[in-house]
Amino acid sequence: MRWGGTWDDIEEKARPYLTMTDNLLDVDPRFVDAANMNFQLRDDSPAYEMGFKRIPFEEIGLYQDELRASWPVRHSVHEHSAVPVPVPAPKPAPRVRRGPPPVFEVQRAAGPTEVDGRLDAGEWGGLDPAEAMVIGQGVQGEDAAPKSRAWLRYDDAALLVAFDNAVEASAPLRRGNTWARDDAVEVAVRNTAAGDDAPTLVLRGFPSGHWLSSDEAGAPPEAVRRAAEGVQYAARAVDAGRWTAEWRIPFKSLGIDPARQRRFAFNLTVRKTARPLWLMWQGTGAQSWRLDRAGIIELAGD
Repeated sequence: MRWGGTWDDIEEKARPYLTMTDNLLDVDPRFVDAANMNFQLRDDSPAYEMGFKRIPFEEIGLYQDELRASWPVRHSVHEHSAVPVPVPAPKPAPRVRRGPPPVFEVQRAAGPTEVDGRLDAGEWGGLDPAEAMVIGQGVQGEDAAPKSRAWLRYDDAALLVAFDNAVEASAPLRRGNTWARDDAVEVAVRNTAAGDDAPTLVLRGFPSGHWLSSDEAGAPPEAVRRAAEGVQYAARAVDAGRWTAEWRIPFKSLGIDPARQRRFAFNLTVRKTARPLWLMWQGTGAQSWRLDRAGIIELAGD
């Protein structure tokens, strides 16, 4: 039963395994007195027509019995001299974005880029921090650290992304190949110009050099397979407190024609296991690939 609330917030990949029937949706259930928290159903509730059985509220709770010490039950409050527990300071409220999503301009690459996991200043516009996309928001949009930076470029055929990830030097880098459990980076992109049915494509890479195209955002199998075609990825652990990664992602694999389509829904995410942290370019308040709550990249120039 749903009345005036959220319904069916289920991950897309779980939907094929669920079947929901006999639910009363967006139909007044006719509560006895909802304003005063009485959510029993009136006799004329449409829920009964669907086979709903009345909940016997009057039979729930304490009841008189010969084994009970007293009736009615009374509780006395005993004063004590316990030391008051300190109240922790409230956490800062998450930032709520208002207005249009942020737009990040992606410049054309000055020359060829070798995808080897090593961030070469000559390939990435000098690796100027002022030109980087800062990956420093938690899930709810709150400021978080240690931050990562990313530099984005493009050429006629592909989107190029370089990650520079600061991590806790005191904790080992988790080098496995499992999302959420191990350190990783994620690129999520959606070609909004292709319409409402355009899939959200998700690529994930690990410090080990392994990468994958994920179906977690609900993209159909063919789109997930195509998104991996021609992709290049490499990663490198620089030292105990830093690892880097590079991507070359063909526009064709993303279903994008850069000659016609210049703006795309986008987000970058870094998984840092030491704290642990989920760091995003734009905190979504939900899954990192929820691009309706993230940002936009725009290919600059001709």
